Amino acid sequence: FFFCFSAMPPQTKPSSFPTLPEIKSKLPKDCFKSSLPLSLYYVARSAILVVLLFVSVYSICSPASPYYVQNESVRSVAWALYWFIQGTIFWGIFVLGHDCGHSSFSRYDSVNFIFGNILHSSILVPYESWRTTHRIHHKNTGNIDKDEIFYPHREVNAFNLSRRYVVVTLSFAWMLYLYGQRHLSPFVDIYERHRAQVTVSLGCWLFAVASVVYACISFGFTPVAYYYFAPLLVFMGWLVLTTFLHHQDIDAPWYGNAEWTYVKGNLSSIDRSYGFLIDNLIHDIGTHQIHHLFPKIPHYKLREATVAFRKEYPQFVRKTSESNIPAFFVNWITYCKYAYAPPGTEYFCYRDEVNKNKKKAC
Repeated sequence: FFFCFSAMPPQTKPSSFPTLPEIKSKLPKDCFKSSLPLSLYYVARSAILVVLLFVSVYSICSPASPYYVQNESVRSVAWALYWFIQGTIFWGIFVLGHDCGHSSFSRYDSVNFIFGNILHSSILVPYESWRTTHRIHHKNTGNIDKDEIFYPHREVNAFNLSRRYVVVTLSFAWMLYLYGQRHLSPFVDIYERHRAQVTVSLGCWLFAVASVVYACISFGFTPVAYYYFAPLLVFMGWLVLTTFLHHQDIDAPWYGNAEWTYVKGNLSSIDRSYGFLIDNLIHDIGTHQIHHLFPKIPHYKLREATVAFRKEYPQFVRKTSESNIPAFFVNWITYCKYAYAPPGTEYFCYRDEVNKNKKKAC
């Protein structure tokens, strides 16, 4: 499930780009229509899977269960499977809240806000503040000067180097980004137009945190760690790994602000598959090019839109057949070594930087 298969190499610098309306006109119109009942079905499905997994591992691993398994090796395997699968489902829950943030969950802002807060608070994400910074990322994807995450830096200094190195810590990197910066205060300037919504979301987040603390006091830290914190860490790791891979590739271009356009920047995103089962559990977020171009397309129509896009614009398709775990480490090393775009650079590609360094070595 860490492999995707493709034989289509992307072009790194096409001579001309279509406009966003031109691309949209080639996609089925139905792809842009969300269905609230269908979105609620996916929420219910995720909730049922979470409960079923909890009950299953409790039955096998809890001494209080009549089905308790005495064999420690079997219990260890059960815990490992539970952490991985439950963490992957948590990642899917995040994606559903992410749909709320893009208004692709439903046509109703109030419904999106309510379910976005419920879904994200359940995995300790402050919904509205995350939604605001995520919109900055979408509006500036591939822009060296304005993107939110994983962009080449204009300056070489210890702070920027540390930001690159910390990516490999995955879950810890997510916690630093989410809890160590600007997501926990409604008074940050970027929230000026959404202060009330951010405050409500932080209230929901604090309620979720308090509930987890209460569970630790009531049941003990160890059971909460096994049933909740461990899969939460898996989810966080998934989130950083997949987000990084969707925006890092040796041939993916980055643009300075003068050269950047919305279409060019978002076409630099990379489609990746994590295997049918995981793709299904994380709601096809690996179909990232179309998601970035048209974030209002609901997740259950991303595949249909992607097929149409690839048929009409094969020269702009960017997908990879790399094994995802090795690809993460290879791209992370490249990012650490070469993510420097000097001031004035309007086009940046890691392959160009790698080739320059090879010539210098010769």
